[in-house]
Amino acid sequence: MGLGTQDGGGGIALIGYGAIAEMHADALAALGVTPATVAGPNAAEAEAFALRRGIPSWGTDVTAAIEDPRVGAVILATPSPVHADQAAIALRAGRHVLVEIPLALSSAEGESLVQLARDAGLVLSVCH
Repeated sequence: MGLGTQDGGGGIALIGYGAIAEMHADALAALGVTPATVAGPNAAEAEAFALRRGIPSWGTDVTAAIEDPRVGAVILATPSPVHADQAAIALRAGRHVLVEIPLALSSAEGESLVQLARDAGLVLSVCH
């Protein structure tokens, strides 16, 4: 299955499909935005989330969702231990990134991500 329907790199990849992802989907919906794709480790849960939220694409390959050329920004609503790795993948792919707290599990990881974003001229933001 494809990853979204938006063209030109303006789509959003929502990584994760738990309670926090629901909150992000609600916030996006209030702005009239539907993510292009949702991804996470369990195909059935990703599909159920996508169908419930009207997201046109879902899958288990997080990297593919992040790197899809139709995606310009990534929201990471995933478990804390994978935030730094997933944020680095997104930044290296040229994507703006919004990460649920914490950004990373060490100050060295966090500083590395800030530098990646700075060097690429991308927005890296942390929320809760």
